[in-house]
Amino acid sequence: MYTWIIYDISLDKARLKTAKLCQQLGLRRVQKSVFLGKVKKRKLEHFRQEVAALVDEARDRVFIFQSTEKNFKKMLRVGSLPVVPAPGQTFFF
Repeated sequence: MYTWIIYDISLDKARLKTAKLCQQLGLRRVQKSVFLGKVKKRKLEHFRQEVAALVDEARDRVFIFQSTEKNFKKMLRVGSLPVVPAPGQTFFF
């Protein structure tokens, strides 16, 4: 399952912590506030709980989208497809 995490978080500290949590999940940053990768359901639920404790639900937004590999390949896009790290693979920016 491919997972997209997209967020708009107002406070720097919460935004930076969310980015670190995404990276700890093994997700790859594809834009400033957009991460993509494969995550197990249990780890994703833990992430959701941690982020819920960080954000101000009245101002901030965090979206988590999941897609099968088949649907991911059908995604409409302009430009190149983001590279998704294989499990255990590390990317350096």
